[in-house]
Amino acid sequence: MSEQEDWKARAIAAERTAKVLKEKVWALYNGESQSPMQRQLARAAQRQEQARRRRELLEVKAAELARYTETLEVEVKERTRDIRTILDHVASGFLLLGPDLVVRPGFTQSCHRLFEATEIAGRPLCDLLRVDGAKQREHVALAFGQVFDDILPEEVTVDLVPRRFAVGHRVLFIETSVIRDEGAITGVLLTVSDITSLEEAQRKVRSNERLIGILTQRAAFQAFVVETRALLAAAREAVASNEETFVRRALHTVKGNSGAFDLYELADFIHEVEGGEMDAASVDAVQAKLRAFLEAHGSALGIAWDVSDHESYEVSAAMLDALRAVSGDAGSVERWARRLSLRRAAQVAGPLGHYVEKLAERVEKEVAFVLRGGDVLVDGRHLRPVLQNLTHALRNAVDHGIEPQGQRLDKPPCARLEVAFEDGADGWRIDIIDDGQGIDEERVVRAALRRGLVTEDALACMSRDEKLGLVFIDGLSTRDVATDLSGRGVGMSAVKASVERLGGTVCIQSEAGVGTRITLIVPKPVAAPPVSRSSRFPRRSYDSVAPAE
Repeated sequence: MSEQEDWKARAIAAERTAKVLKEKVWALYNGESQSPMQRQLARAAQRQEQARRRRELLEVKAAELARYTETLEVEVKERTRDIRTILDHVASGFLLLGPDLVVRPGFTQSCHRLFEATEIAGRPLCDLLRVDGAKQREHVALAFGQVFDDILPEEVTVDLVPRRFAVGHRVLFIETSVIRDEGAITGVLLTVSDITSLEEAQRKVRSNERLIGILTQRAAFQAFVVETRALLAAAREAVASNEETFVRRALHTVKGNSGAFDLYELADFIHEVEGGEMDAASVDAVQAKLRAFLEAHGSALGIAWDVSDHESYEVSAAMLDALRAVSGDAGSVERWARRLSLRRAAQVAGPLGHYVEKLAERVEKEVAFVLRGGDVLVDGRHLRPVLQNLTHALRNAVDHGIEPQGQRLDKPPCARLEVAFEDGADGWRIDIIDDGQGIDEERVVRAALRRGLVTEDALACMSRDEKLGLVFIDGLSTRDVATDLSGRGVGMSAVKASVERLGGTVCIQSEAGVGTRITLIVPKPVAAPPVSRSSRFPRRSYDSVAPAE
């Protein structure tokens, strides 16, 4: 290339460079172009601005949140204060327990008053409830343990937890509710109520009902007092003669007859006495308990411990005329006097229907009591030892013979328990009949063998009726543990002994699934006339003389 051409090329390049620089200057002047550094600075400034705006927005939101939180805290405090005020002033107490049965913090203030304790949280429940004795504490622990184990249905385990506790001078009722977290039991909530006043009111109602019931059967109750006094006196003599069997029968009979008149405190007391020694102190303690009841209610009942055993009889005009007609005949006067001493069976038997009703309620069975032959005339004095033991046979039928509800199969849900009086030529007949499950002969035999009351050799020679008759042996019970209703093994033996002392007989019939019949036949006193007739149990009629009322 010539020098001229080289110069020309340079001029063109310089012109192009100048043009580019001019364009760049204009772009910079007009802001149309930035350097990488300027672009980075611009972006940084933009981010800073965005951050500033976000910070301002967050500050505004934080201020709003603070105002909301402050308002919410005030509202929560107010609501918490209201709830706390309510909880601290409710009569019932609320507290939480863990699996260790230790009270957690957060209980209501009423717990201090209910448990009569200053320290509540951190204390074992049994200490607060003043549960004494290792067995009682173990029972409470096992009951709550089943709740926390959560194996059985909740409604079952909760129902097994004890509810009634005597704490100081109060009686507390406790309801248990399960607390769960994601299905697992984490604690239980106890609701504690003071039922002292309620129980006292109920006690007074029961006491009034009992007094009314006694007054409606005043003659029978007076006879009960006389009979009990005689029984306890005989029991005291039996203690001196080391006749423990008689003492046990006597106390068991008093216990059963106490229940017939709703004297459950006396019956429970005798049940405790039966578990100890049969000594004079035990007999005296029972007597003192009954005397205390009579003294407390003497003004209402008009019956004292030393009430006379002399029975009185009302004489109708017809009977007076009959007396005048036979006044010259000593034998006729004697027969007239015997007739006058007869009373209706329903009158001398006492409140048997009421007794059965209360028994059925206690064992949660539905039982209808029927008295047949209530108008049969009987010698109350002569039959007294037998009549006072009838409660044993009735209790045995209700507790053992009649099936629990839902197990009566095709029989009526309501069981039937019947006592029937009949008068025969030479004696009176009393049947106790139930439509229960009958006597389990094999179970009776096993119990007799287990208790050593009979030998295998003796059993091999026994008929079925004789095996059923084992129920009348002293000490025989199919129950392993004695309850306040049965299990002592002396009730049925007392029935048999009372009949045999009067020269009578006892027999028992039973069919599985059909029921049981116990028949007592008691001879009449010498020369006592019969009352009426029956083809099933032969009888003759008395002369048409009205019974004594």
